[in-house]
Amino acid sequence: ALKGTEMNSMTETDIEKNISDFRAQLLLKMPFYGEIISRVDIAATKQVVETAGTNGRVIYYNPEYFKTLTKGQQNYVLMHELFHILLLHFKRDKSKEKEIWNVAADYVVNGLLEPLVSKKLWEYKNYGIEFDKPPSGYYLDNYEGEAVENLYKKIYADNSKNKKKKILLLLSGDYSRSVERDLASTKLDPKDFDLIVELDEQESRQLSESIQKLTENAEKKWSNDPSIQLIKRELNILKNEKRISWKKLLKRFLNESEYVEVSYDSPERKYIHMDLILPGEGKMTKKNELKGIWAFIDTSGSISEHEMNMFISELYRLCKQYNSKMNIGFWDTAMHEVYENVKLEDIAKCTTQYSGGTDAEAVYDYIKENNINPHVMLILTDGYFSTVPDYKIKPYRKRTIVVLSDKSNEMDDYLGKVAKFED
Repeated sequence: ALKGTEMNSMTETDIEKNISDFRAQLLLKMPFYGEIISRVDIAATKQVVETAGTNGRVIYYNPEYFKTLTKGQQNYVLMHELFHILLLHFKRDKSKEKEIWNVAADYVVNGLLEPLVSKKLWEYKNYGIEFDKPPSGYYLDNYEGEAVENLYKKIYADNSKNKKKKILLLLSGDYSRSVERDLASTKLDPKDFDLIVELDEQESRQLSESIQKLTENAEKKWSNDPSIQLIKRELNILKNEKRISWKKLLKRFLNESEYVEVSYDSPERKYIHMDLILPGEGKMTKKNELKGIWAFIDTSGSISEHEMNMFISELYRLCKQYNSKMNIGFWDTAMHEVYENVKLEDIAKCTTQYSGGTDAEAVYDYIKENNINPHVMLILTDGYFSTVPDYKIKPYRKRTIVVLSDKSNEMDDYLGKVAKFED
């Protein structure tokens, strides 16, 4: 939601030329973004938006608004809208309050664009493209990278706590400042916001798939373009969304082996040690006793207590459904506590006191030294550790599921199948 300033002498023809020049400059100097914006229509309109916006297919701009901006500010606004497209903000806002979602999305986009304005990130490289921040917009003084969903939750929570009829447009707390607008006197006009022209579910899905494919192809083609780092973390979050839940992946694995359907029912609302949530009874038919499953939990400090508790709760679920036992090991740079053939009633007692660095070789060294041949190996980790030699991984790769807790990690499948952690 970017606002204009006083009018200047720029004509609509000047604006069209600036946009054409900007497209050409991106292709030449920041080709990752140039490749993508070359596939996006940029259209002038005085009806659809008061400032600028996108529906994922088209970047709209109001020429009257653009007349109030310098060339560098126009470039910034176009890049701002392109980032909304790349990050699929038009698709990820389902069931969200539009005004708050737009504010959160603007915080993220403007935060990611800040290095282009400050030129702090690449002092060694001059892209030669003007980027100037418009005089008004949603900016954070201390933005360090955060998923738009997280910012949305914070702003939404602030508004929920606010008993007066106002909306918090700037975050408080860890961020720079907060500003309130009185809804009684100031109507929030939908035209103030970027995400416009609703797409139906099928259009949204098809468009997001094409954008993701285009982005992945451009990333490979222009991997030497350092400006990709502007948006790399956020793109990795989107890539992680395509990973399936580790529980679904484990279920699929067991179904394809000698085990049968494992149902993951809603948990019961009672707790055991460390606030582990106990699962419901579930339904299953058993061919063989569940055995040979090893779970290795990274205790380097990157896994939160909540994540560890939820993970162990799911192990409890498996043991309960199969009336079986489990093997659990805790590791950082070495293997520490190891619990073998743990009974159902003892799973909550599987704890550790260690918290050090991270070296996944510890897992493979341990199973090798102890002649362990796991049927399935689960590794709960954030994935940030040195590469494990292939000869150590190879015997276990096809039966390994890496449960990745960090959504921004772009870890590939060299250890085994990578699945995302979900509560």
